Amino acid sequence: MIPYNKTANPQQLLQKVLSGEKVTFDFPGMVDDRFNFISGFIFRLLSLVDMVYLSEMLLVLLKEILSNCSKANAKRIFFEHSGVDINDAEQYKKLIPQFSRSVLKEWEVFHQQNQKSNYYIHINILKHNDSLEFMVENNAGILPQEWKRIQSKMDSFKKYDDISEAFSEIRDESEGAGLGIFFTLSLLSNAGIPPENYQLISSDGKTQTRIKIPLSLTPDSFKKKFYNRFLNEITELPSFPEHISSLLNLCESDTASVQIIAEHIRRDPSLTAQILKIVNSAGYMTRFRDPSLEDAVKIIGLKVIRNILMVSGARSAINKKYRVKNLETIWEDSNRVSFFARRLARGKGAVMEQVTVAGLLFELGKIVMLALKPDVIQFIQELQGDRRVRTSGVVEENLLGISHAEVGAHMAEKWNFPPHLVAAIRYQQKPLQAPEEYADLVRVIYLASMIHFAGMNQVDYWCVEPAILEEFGIGSPEVFDERVKQFNTDYQSGNG
Repeated sequence: MIPYNKTANPQQLLQKVLSGEKVTFDFPGMVDDRFNFISGFIFRLLSLVDMVYLSEMLLVLLKEILSNCSKANAKRIFFEHSGVDINDAEQYKKLIPQFSRSVLKEWEVFHQQNQKSNYYIHINILKHNDSLEFMVENNAGILPQEWKRIQSKMDSFKKYDDISEAFSEIRDESEGAGLGIFFTLSLLSNAGIPPENYQLISSDGKTQTRIKIPLSLTPDSFKKKFYNRFLNEITELPSFPEHISSLLNLCESDTASVQIIAEHIRRDPSLTAQILKIVNSAGYMTRFRDPSLEDAVKIIGLKVIRNILMVSGARSAINKKYRVKNLETIWEDSNRVSFFARRLARGKGAVMEQVTVAGLLFELGKIVMLALKPDVIQFIQELQGDRRVRTSGVVEENLLGISHAEVGAHMAEKWNFPPHLVAAIRYQQKPLQAPEEYADLVRVIYLASMIHFAGMNQVDYWCVEPAILEEFGIGSPEVFDERVKQFNTDYQSGNG
């Protein structure tokens, strides 16, 4: 049994699993975000059995199960402290609202105050001839009223084909369970894993949750209905405004002069203001105290002008087609990620120029998803807000058949964006899979977005790919938190 906070030789543990020996990780009764320390182990294990494409999904499921175990253990601790028998149905009903207020809504405080208890959580990993089995056990049996709620969620899974259709009937926040069981079964089913491979067993004061992943699994096609709907939506996207398209053509022309390009830019006051703001920023040292628009075009160059035009064209087309709630917030988030990316890319040459526009466009696909499936995207955002998923992409792919990053990449291709921008958008949440020629750019955008999400309390140090943290010299949660704080402070003050 490996205590969660002890260092073990991962290679030896992997060999034990592959040889058919059970490996157990031992956690305290309430698990904090340090669960993520075994994420690398699971990733390597699935790589060795040629199933790495399931790694993110499995981590999401294990974290969901651990969250349920932690809450179950916390509930027992709360009732014990209250001097109330948890098996008394009437007393249980009266005290549960207080549990939700005092514990679930103040989880960090309760967790810190009750780190030492007699409750535990074990993660067991065992390889069979035809499957990998993951078993999570905690020493809190399931109560009759809890079984009733769980069974209701399982029955709902059989009733609904689409998770978004299930919201109004089965959403239940009374004890923080929400759509947990339905969500788990949906992820498994959409990945091609039969629902019967998920088992929940409770006896003798213990509860076991088991997931068996067939080694010969061939993933079913994802939700084709939604996938095709998103792709059809992209084909119907409007083109860039005519004056933006004309300017892009002028920038590509060998004969267009700076004066002609500046004259066309001048017809768009917003674009003119944006270019003059850039040329007067700290990033451009110039002998001109008050540069004209022609001077600005010369100083920042046609490459940067093209980047500005692509961002302006994309935002204009989207603003014209969609009336999405909080659209301005999404654009502001993109501005922030672009700023963070420039900070991270210092000293990386050409990448520094590329990350600016890549950051400004990284949320393109989310806007389309919010327009077509707002309830599902809200649910996914809540999961991320609760730190139950590292990134939203794996859940989007399983529930909708496509991630917002992939939708955004298709949009970028439709608008003929250069390949490096398409790659930055497509691989923003799976940076280790990016083609080598775009790896530096993608990793900067990935880390910039994670720093942004950390500033919103949606992720933390343990959610970030370890290899990328190491690459950027972020060796501890404290260093990461300081980087998040500093970047956000600099953004607010405009100190780029």
